[in-house]
Order: sequence, then structure tokens, then C-alpha cells
Amino acid sequence: MDPREMDYGMIEPGIRELVKQMNEVPFVETVSSCEGHLGDKIFKDASPDPGFTFISGGHIAFDLKPGHPDSDKFMREIGELAGSRSFSSLKDVEFGMETLHVVGFDTSPTGGHVSNLVRKQMIEDMDSNEVRLRKSLQVERVAAAERKEEYQKFWAEMSGIAKKYSKVR
Repeated sequence: MDPREMDYGMIEPGIRELVKQMNEVPFVETVSSCEGHLGDKIFKDASPDPGFTFISGGHIAFDLKPGHPDSDKFMREIGELAGSRSFSSLKDVEFGMETLHVVGFDTSPTGGHVSNLVRKQMIEDMDSNEVRLRKSLQVERVAAAERKEEYQKFWAEMSGIAKKYSKVR
């Protein structure tokens, strides 16, 4: 899609600038994005314990147009940024006939974006979905707010990288 035709008002505010910058890079096309969320009602029919809230990771998925001389350098910089945080990663995901690049905040309770924030509790086979969510994705409210700020700083840094490769400077 031509970035000039995109309705950026439909993009979540916390990741909107990054999506704009990524779409200004001549060899990048964004496919999907999520800024990351926290709140008591993120998951239907599940409520966190008192003093806690749920947190879910964000992501940006994009495709690279083949053959551009700066694409390898761009991907190296994005990979270095993703590797600089304990909660972020850069992964290649097969999607039909193409491979998408996804920078995301992993949601695995054993090694993802909240693994150092959640109370370690064993998930049992008999646990309901609500209990499973509490055990894996609820964090103390203060820690969740701090992590959400870290998400926003990360997206801003990634936007800075994209801006260096942008057609519009």
C-alpha cells in the first residue's frame, strides 16, 4: 500500500509514528502493528488479582522489498535494537509464500516480555483459562506501567532507525 494512502488515524497512538517512519523507508512495507497494552479488561472473562493488571506485548510486522542495497544494514540495526532488551526480539515468520520480519515483545511467561515481572507460579492442567492468564500475564501495576514506558521508548528508538533510511528526511 502507498503510505500516502494509509489512514494513520487507525493506528494505535503509541506505535503510529513508527509505522509512519517504517512506511517512509523505500524498501519496507508494514503489515501489522500493536503498541502493547496493559489493563484489567484486556482478556475477556478474566480479571487480575488486586494490585495487579494484565500486560500484553506489542509488535510490528513488516516485509522487505528485495534487492535494496541498504536492507541488510537496516535489518542489522533493527536486530541489534531488538537484542538490546530482555523483552524484545526480531523473528522471521513464514506467512504464506513470504517471510515477514516481526519485532515484538514476547508474551511467554517463561522467557518473554513479562517473565521477569510475573510471580512465578506453575500452571496446572486443571487451571481454568482465567487462572492461567493470572499466572502468566498479570503483573504488579507499577511494574506494568514502567514496562509500558519501556515499550514506548523502544518504539521511539526503532522509529529513529527507520528515519535514517527514510525517503523523507
